[in-house]
Amino acid sequence: METIEELKARLPLPDLLRAMGLGKYAVKLCCSPLRKDKNPSWGIYQDENGWHWKDFATGDGGDELDFLQALHRCDVKEAMAKYRNLVGLPTASAPTTVSLGQIPDAGEWRQAVERLAGNPEALANLANWRGYSKTLLVGLIEHGLAGLVGEAIAFPIYNEGGAYQGMHLRTEAGWRITGGGNQPWLIGSHDADNLHVFESQWDAMAFMDSQGYGNGAWQPETHACMVTRGASNARKLEGRLHPSQKVYIWPQNDEAGAKWANQVAEMATGEVFTVKVPDDVNDTNDWLKRDGKGALKSGLALARPRPATKPAEEPADEIPAGLIIK
Repeated sequence: METIEELKARLPLPDLLRAMGLGKYAVKLCCSPLRKDKNPSWGIYQDENGWHWKDFATGDGGDELDFLQALHRCDVKEAMAKYRNLVGLPTASAPTTVSLGQIPDAGEWRQAVERLAGNPEALANLANWRGYSKTLLVGLIEHGLAGLVGEAIAFPIYNEGGAYQGMHLRTEAGWRITGGGNQPWLIGSHDADNLHVFESQWDAMAFMDSQGYGNGAWQPETHACMVTRGASNARKLEGRLHPSQKVYIWPQNDEAGAKWANQVAEMATGEVFTVKVPDDVNDTNDWLKRDGKGALKSGLALARPRPATKPAEEPADEIPAGLIIK
């Protein structure tokens, strides 16, 4: 279980505000997001103890956890659960929910993409939160890879035949899946030379940013990405990794990520490589934010080959003594 200090390191107050769609309040002085306020009297600041917010009219203030408590009017336990979810960590109180129903019309997704394209503040918040370049965001919009539903960033879900069947939404309450259920997400061509496999779309998009997605440098015949949408979904890749492809595994640095990487390797039928994500970052997206695109390019170049492991075979039934098979 992560401590409050670890959560603060991963998602400090300015990024926390942006992640909640409150990026305009991540400034030194503005009107309060916590109450009706006609005169700027609220702001954030940083000192040797980290980030803080202060309401100069009421005297209220505190750190990231205090802000979540004040915003949601909840106790420390609930605020911690919300914080963990915003950071992107699983939490028992905020599981992924699945709202299955009729397969929606593809026009639903086009509208979500158009809403994101027409919302500069949401795009700026996403770029600041995840460390993405403007050119990547242009590419995501042009290719219909990200949308907006209310204040929630959304991603499309397609079935194995490529038909749209729902959305994967990032909300304060947790990840939500709508429509016909969850599926791994192939971004690019199924017959690209190299298939890069990720738990999270945030990590996949960080890699795409490093390879120039959106600025003309991306090579679709060379690279494609597969996102399992969580560490527990690696088995869904069975039959989707082709023998002719080199598979590059980009694991997250936790126990679940190590297990996920082994399962992905089991699903692969061709050459398999593991990209070494630095031990002192959590994942590929954090790596991009800290060290930039060049670090991910170097990591790819230094990827180590690993033999594709296969699940252990069930032991054959023993032949009873005295039984002769002719």
